[in-house]
Amino acid sequence: IRVVEGRNIELRNLRVSGYRGGIWAQEVEGLRLRFCELSNLYRAPDTVALPPQPQSVRDFLPAALYLQDCPAFLAEELTIHHARHGLVLERCNSGKLFNSRIQFQQGAGVALFGSSRNWLGHNGLDWNQVGLYVAVGSRENTIAYNSATHTEVGLWIRGGENAQQLVFDNDFSHASRWGAELWGSQNFVYNRLNDCRLALRTRALNNSLIVGNQWRAVDEDLEVEERGGNFWEVNGAGERVQYGRVASYAPEALAGGRDASLAEGRLRGRAYRLLDEWGPYDFRSPRIWLRERGEERYVFGIFGPQGNWQVADGQGFRLLTPRRGSVPSGLVAEVEPGADTLALEFRFRGAAIRTTFGESRARGSDVSFFWTNQ
Repeated sequence: IRVVEGRNIELRNLRVSGYRGGIWAQEVEGLRLRFCELSNLYRAPDTVALPPQPQSVRDFLPAALYLQDCPAFLAEELTIHHARHGLVLERCNSGKLFNSRIQFQQGAGVALFGSSRNWLGHNGLDWNQVGLYVAVGSRENTIAYNSATHTEVGLWIRGGENAQQLVFDNDFSHASRWGAELWGSQNFVYNRLNDCRLALRTRALNNSLIVGNQWRAVDEDLEVEERGGNFWEVNGAGERVQYGRVASYAPEALAGGRDASLAEGRLRGRAYRLLDEWGPYDFRSPRIWLRERGEERYVFGIFGPQGNWQVADGQGFRLLTPRRGSVPSGLVAEVEPGADTLALEFRFRGAAIRTTFGESRARGSDVSFFWTNQ
């Protein structure tokens, strides 16, 4: 859907799937987007949707939602799953994004280019390659109360001198590379960066506040390059600091803003950031993943919605333990001597499922899933 030039246009209850992009809006002041779902859009069969050092907005296209020159936009209650990139803002100022779920993108959940004074809060940005990307030229944005876990990089800010984003009370945990990377002058307060390979990485950091952040169970805590004038206080691997010590930095909350944390009981940890060629796995269909590999012994994990599975067929394995179980569970397979081709077929029955391409199966349906080394 293309929207070009106008004021106070509202798109509500829109559903888009199967296209290269969802919505592209240009020069619309006061654009309103409410209760829209833009999912199962274009993806390429690879696991790396962004170059190591993105150079321009073109590295973030196509996107499910692309706004250009749309001041004072409001985007709320959006669902964006399984696209190349989620929301891209280019020269969009003084807007709001909140109470949205932008997850399982091959690339970025949200990316800002030359966009300032926006309020991005109470959003679920989990299981993207990058949760939020903020390019040079974007200033004074508020990024608060979001969950951007199980990413490669939770937050990547490349804003320059005096950019002064306020990043407050977000969860950037379970990142496979680093929880957050900060460039230039930023305010990074009361965030969580637990169970990351590297918690916090800085480049040319200057005149910044780094206060009250927690990083626990990380491989490395800091990789710091500073230029001076920074204020570091009560950060580290201990218990989270009391809110009263950081309350003076807190932005004014949006009315109706919800808790963006992952649901209780959801699998958490870097071990559950699972990727195939179409992007992050969303646990909505049964899948088997190789977890450990030896010369004679393979260990698998079986994940998906609630239900039961059983082995239907196999090749190249002499013993499978167990041959049936519930989701989630594990399976140990012993390889036949001299076997080159290894394959397993399973049957699943349980809750309703949705495949990575958006196809649905009703509760109780017999569903096949496979694994092979070929």
